Amino acid sequence: MQVAIYIRKSSESEDRQVQSLEDQKKVLLEFAKRNGIHVTEILEESKSAKQPGTRPVFSQLIQKIESGGIAGLLVWHMNRLSRNMLEGGQIAHLLHCGRLEFIKTPERTYYPDDSALLISIENGMATSFIQDLRRNTIRGMIGKAERGWKPTHPPIGYRYNKETHEIVIDPAKFAILRQCWELILTGNATVARAVKYAEELGMRHLFQSGHVPRSKLYKAFADPFYYGKFEFRGKTYQGAHQPMISKAEFDRAHDILSGRLRSNRSKHNFTYAGLLKCRYCGCSITAERKTKHYKTTNRVANYVYYHCTGARGCRKCSVSETELDRRLGQAIMQFKLPPELLPWAGTEFKKYIEKIESAEGQSVNLTKEKVSKLGRRLKRLHQMRLDDEIEAAEYKELKTQIESELTELKTASAREATIKNSLARQIENRLALLEQAQCLEDLSSQMRQVMLRQLARSYFLTLENVEIEPDPIIGQIIAFEPLKSSFQSYKEGHPVREFNVWLPLVDKIRTALLTEPDLTTD
Repeated sequence: MQVAIYIRKSSESEDRQVQSLEDQKKVLLEFAKRNGIHVTEILEESKSAKQPGTRPVFSQLIQKIESGGIAGLLVWHMNRLSRNMLEGGQIAHLLHCGRLEFIKTPERTYYPDDSALLISIENGMATSFIQDLRRNTIRGMIGKAERGWKPTHPPIGYRYNKETHEIVIDPAKFAILRQCWELILTGNATVARAVKYAEELGMRHLFQSGHVPRSKLYKAFADPFYYGKFEFRGKTYQGAHQPMISKAEFDRAHDILSGRLRSNRSKHNFTYAGLLKCRYCGCSITAERKTKHYKTTNRVANYVYYHCTGARGCRKCSVSETELDRRLGQAIMQFKLPPELLPWAGTEFKKYIEKIESAEGQSVNLTKEKVSKLGRRLKRLHQMRLDDEIEAAEYKELKTQIESELTELKTASAREATIKNSLARQIENRLALLEQAQCLEDLSSQMRQVMLRQLARSYFLTLENVEIEPDPIIGQIIAFEPLKSSFQSYKEGHPVREFNVWLPLVDKIRTALLTEPDLTTD
């Protein structure tokens, strides 16, 4: 008699706790040896059995049974053969018409004379398990989405934290992708240029292929996840993750890439195109190239001029690129900080974060205790309903109330954690950006424009100079001044007391993060 072993393991969730292929094989071979069964072949595959017609090895098994090549089957459990009614019916039919003489599992044996109801029940239970699992999984994923966490894999720049079950930023990719957004927002770059820019910044080394997939950046620039929202099963949810950009920035980038907003891209690559606005009318400052021919020397010179578009009747602002370079150079001097300040501020800030975490430990424990208490109340309420101590209507009302309190508590806790993490990220990122800004004049024109956009929200051109509206957090940092003018007045190892207003400054930034959610965008 030809007897085969069929083993299957799915990589999907319903089979994660099922024994592995090797374990199934070992158990069935030992079972065959104990029962004196000679196994002629072993068929194995790693496929889900939820849908019919998706398992090539199972199809081969059916063909061999129908042709008489296999007369007996050994399986670890009947649900290894099928988890759908169609293929389960095939196996039951082959057994009852005598094509299969038996199907054996370590627990029991099925023969052609057995009641068809028994196998139908086994197959029905396996199918029902999958259906229930799917419903429960979807219900759990919807619940997760309602709490603000995307149930599916996060996009580039983020990763899933297996310990907290939350979506957190991927530090290496997050900062680079944020700069790619800035590049797109200049209106001077395509997605292809953003890909090249990301690779220049080192993102290529973060992918096994050694290059940044262009498709990932195309998806990124169209994904609302980056400004704090996500879609799941046709519904939009507010995310609890850290946004990368604001909604206004997302809309502008989308308009630029779709062509609805006229891009600043042209045959000329002007250094400051799209960066400045006119202080008098608020219109954008545009650039044009002028060519002048000097007859006396037969010399041809090219000049670049920046001026107001005049869309609102204003023609006041006009300046050469050379003069604009000079004015911007003077304006960005405010970002030039004492060399001792940045490393000192970074060190002190880390100490400050540790102090916050220590002080908030009691609050976190209190929140956990409240969550645990509400969980016990919910469990007792459920038991009371099972014991018919309360009516269905009262049970539903109380259950909704407790679940609402739980959701509010968890949401508030997640928000506080997000703010704390954001504070650390914001300060560290801004300090790193200011450190790079110390050598701004050494950067290429395109990278200089990207960095200028990160340093400030707006640049305004007037008749006399350039006015800058710094990024709010950077504005707080560059406004900081030591109490004393000398940075070398203390002995080595002595606390640098001249910076003792730094921590109140951090407190001020933290308050701004709590009151102005837009500032949490890195």
